Parts: sequence; structure tokens; C-alpha cells
Amino acid sequence: MHRFRAVVAATAAAGAVAAALALASGGPPPTEPPAPDAGTVVAHGSGRGRVAEPPERTDRSVQRAVDDARRRAIPRAVAAARDEAVTLAAAAGLRLGDAAGVARDVSPLGWYDETTGRFGPGRWCGPIVTWRTVRGDDGRSRRVRRSHHGCHKPPSVSVRVTVTFAGS
Repeated sequence: MHRFRAVVAATAAAGAVAAALALASGGPPPTEPPAPDAGTVVAHGSGRGRVAEPPERTDRSVQRAVDDARRRAIPRAVAAARDEAVTLAAAAGLRLGDAAGVARDVSPLGWYDETTGRFGPGRWCGPIVTWRTVRGDDGRSRRVRRSHHGCHKPPSVSVRVTVTFAGS
């Protein structure tokens, strides 16, 4: 529970600092997305890539597999954003032009990011703790903690992007 409170406090503090910086610079608060330029269409897309099983699970091999999955997911995310932009442009009576900008959306502070590692940035291997309920000779149940070293590989990686297209 204390860890949860610490994450909430850190998230709130980061949000307050970002809001203060935005207000000091004359920009909009961070909760409002920036207004798009006239004649542009802004669309969001997401893509998913399956993480292949490395021949041997180590921090380095799992990170390579995650990076490869991310590289495969980015074109899918941009294609999904283009599909959304076509629909938005048609609804607004615009013709969609070329992409003018693209940004990868990142998870907000305090949210789990599946691409960073289960045990910290770039650390996919570490102690894995499991609990088992065992029944003793006297018939009473008790929980037993077991720990072993292991490497976690996520099944897939999701990438979110925001793409700005020219419109006419």
C-alpha cells in the first residue's frame, strides 16, 4: 500500500510541475492536447508486435526480441493512424495529404510500460516469487513462499503513435 501511495504522490507531483511549467511558458495545461494547425489532420494509431522466443532467455536476448517486436509494431501503428485520418478527413470534407509529423506516445509517469523490463529498465531476469498452499501432516494448511531465478518475456508489445497529416 505504501508503494501505491508513493507512486500516486510522485505522479501528482510530476503533474503539478508540468502544469506550472506550461503555465509559466504561456502554453496550455498538459491535460489539454495542443490545438492542431489549420489544414492538418491529427490521428492516433496503435500496433502490436509478437515477441519471439529467444533461443536462451537472458536480459540481452529478451531485450533484442522486444526491440524487434517494437520495430514491427511501429508501421502497423502508423497505418492504423492513417486509416483513422482518412475517415476524419472525409468527415471534415478535407483531402488527406502526406504525413507532416509523427510522435510515439509514451505511458504517463507511474503507469506500467511493457517494454521496459519486469525488473527495471532493460532487466528481464530476476527473482520470481510464487506462493503455494501446503497441507501438513497435522492437516493444517499454510502458505509457503518459493523463489527462483527466471526471465520474463512479454507475449507482445504495443506501440501507440500520433501522426499529423497535411490536409487540403
